Amino acid sequence: MRQRLRRSFSGKLLTAALALSLGLIVGISAVLLVSRDRQTTGAAVSNADNRAHVVREALQQITAFQASAAADRLAGQSALRSMLAAGPSQDTALRSLLKGSASLIELPRMFIAVVGSDGRVVDTTMPANDPQPDSTLPSIRAALGGARQRGAP
Repeated sequence: MRQRLRRSFSGKLLTAALALSLGLIVGISAVLLVSRDRQTTGAAVSNADNRAHVVREALQQITAFQASAAADRLAGQSALRSMLAAGPSQDTALRSLLKGSASLIELPRMFIAVVGSDGRVVDTTMPANDPQPDSTLPSIRAALGGARQRGAP
């Protein structure tokens, strides 16, 4: 009878140890699965952010080319050239001509300035509460010298 009790007690102990081991394996597996799921979700969100950033940059490059081409077309118009050559007396008429024409493509953090050959700024898309461009800016000096601003096609 004692042997039966031992077998029964050892059987119970073995069953309890097996259940405890199985419970630990299931618990650790659940924690690892949840952790992996969160890691995968975080990676997917990060990947989506990166793709959105790349698409935005690509679109800005495409529209920057279009904006540059539109600015070239505008600068090539004879009416604009003659008004700029006439000096400050035609600045008001030039501003009204620019306001009445179709707007150029606007890009974030980029502004357009119409500058005469003498360096005077006739018109700009810069908001009035921001510092206004003048002929001392390197980008305006470079444009007056015939060079394009860095990053413009």
